[in-house]
Amino acid sequence: MSYLKEEEWVYISNMIYKLNLETDERMKRLDFLRDLRTLIPYTGASFYLGDAASSTSPLVHPVGIDIPDGKFEEYEQYYYKMGYASRFYPLVSSIILRQEDIASDEQRKFSEYYNQYLKGIDYTLDTYFANLSGILGEVALSRKKELGPFKERELFIMKILEPHITNRLYLMKLANKNNNPLNNDALQNEYNLTYREMQILNLVLQGKRNIEIADSFDLSESTVKKHLSNVFHKCKVKNRLQLIDLVMKKKHL
Repeated sequence: MSYLKEEEWVYISNMIYKLNLETDERMKRLDFLRDLRTLIPYTGASFYLGDAASSTSPLVHPVGIDIPDGKFEEYEQYYYKMGYASRFYPLVSSIILRQEDIASDEQRKFSEYYNQYLKGIDYTLDTYFANLSGILGEVALSRKKELGPFKERELFIMKILEPHITNRLYLMKLANKNNNPLNNDALQNEYNLTYREMQILNLVLQGKRNIEIADSFDLSESTVKKHLSNVFHKCKVKNRLQLIDLVMKKKHL
């Protein structure tokens, strides 16, 4: 028995095709979420990339549609450890979950994660993309009560899309590993830089301005300035030019 109409299959095929066209990974994920809303209505949606080596959350670099300000930072800094999917880490294969599938109404009633972080959200559908290399990303969809719970048909749609997204995220991971302008564990350890500070340092080396860095990680510009100030302090430099000069010297030692 098929859950989908012919035109929906065509729409999904076009979504998969578009995954292979867009070169801007941030725009690729935002376009995917916008297209997905036609098939699976939602109140809010986010698309994270995975990084098992992150010193904070294994889900990083989020983009979102109709996500309240500050939610991404709250998750990365505190709530990711409370999410019901954390019990499955480390992931070596993709999983698709509705919150009601693994957490009862009674469990959610007394959970800080549901009562604080997911306050006002009645239903969620999360797809975690992973393979033997580790977690690659997550698409999280949320709904308020008026839209109703996520149906089997909508899980079926995510099951169709999952292997294609997993493949694209894995190829992206390999490309980033090969082309990363700074992937230096020795430098990170020498100056005790956090994962986020290394991310920002990478973009500084690419000539990005604070506002561009903020957009890349969905942070406020003031948060980027704070991280960058910490990098300057740890590396004992006063400005961007001195920081870049230091890194270039370290790379050629």
